Amino acid sequence: MSAYEQNYANASDNYENTDGEAGKAVRFGIVQSNDPGRDKVLDIKYLDAPEYYGAAQILAPESQGNGFDMSEYAHGKVVFDMKVISHGTKGSALEFTIECTWPCASTPKFIKADVLNEWETYEFSVAEMIERGLDIQHLSLGFMVMPTWAKQDGVHFQLDNIRWVKGEPPATQETVCYANFFDDVWVKDTQGVGVSIVGDSGMFVPDNQRYLTTGVKPWVTANPDWSVMNGTWFYWMSGVMDYLTGELLDPDALSNCSGSGTLSLEIYTPAALVEDGNMTFTLYFLDKDNFVRSLNSDVFSVSDMKSDDWNKVSVPLTTAYANLKYVGIRIDATQVSPSLISPPFYIDNIVIRK
Repeated sequence: MSAYEQNYANASDNYENTDGEAGKAVRFGIVQSNDPGRDKVLDIKYLDAPEYYGAAQILAPESQGNGFDMSEYAHGKVVFDMKVISHGTKGSALEFTIECTWPCASTPKFIKADVLNEWETYEFSVAEMIERGLDIQHLSLGFMVMPTWAKQDGVHFQLDNIRWVKGEPPATQETVCYANFFDDVWVKDTQGVGVSIVGDSGMFVPDNQRYLTTGVKPWVTANPDWSVMNGTWFYWMSGVMDYLTGELLDPDALSNCSGSGTLSLEIYTPAALVEDGNMTFTLYFLDKDNFVRSLNSDVFSVSDMKSDDWNKVSVPLTTAYANLKYVGIRIDATQVSPSLISPPFYIDNIVIRK
């Protein structure tokens, strides 16, 4: 058990803390529970208004230099009991995640405990985590529940009976044919995932276009200034490319998977954007000559999505296309309120399953 801690103002000031009583962001330790049916439990408490961000975690064995192989649990689940004592001063949700060795990353699952001071059992599918980017053969982290970044002050919870449980493979199983988890190695000005933004009818204000991709790792972060972004625009997203030539390192991957199965992605929608309810989007393919290849895509609306959580959308694939380069997303924000102030939305886990 340890806690990674990092100074908010100076990211280079970071360290691994194994002393549960000495943390600058989070304190942790085994305590005796007074709750019926409980014995000793893990107590985790984040400090009020700390200068440091923290993440209490259970690491993989240090002897496993390239991560720990948990493949035998690929069809199982991670199970644990948790009692939330306080959501803290900022009402933070909790995030459950399992991590793998760099550059791999797994999209977290959010836990919204509505009732305080009551134990609940939580179960998370390992197969679903693998489908969301987890490399099950190279785990660096065996378990972590943490409050959302910058909303940790005063969060307090307890954990018990943490365990990985094996399971049986399903009788019929889909396979992943294509995946872009946005966690491939990025080398500045050399190579990495491709994320381009294209405007519709010249709607972009140049100073604000950059806020449409304020980050592309471990997911695409979009933080539009809604006072000037009331229009339509397009994201073009590819696997790893050579930034000097624009060529994909695996130019056939998307085309080879385009003819059948299901294309899906995940989008994180903050509450303010859901409450506004007016942003919609559709999915499509784009080939290397920038020709659009239409899909039987529904029009997805944020009004139908969960607030402050990840939402999975999918479309069926029926036609094979050659020379595909990008998965495209057409954003329609023409009806979004110009006065809307919202945290970013995120895009992650573009996957084709067959």
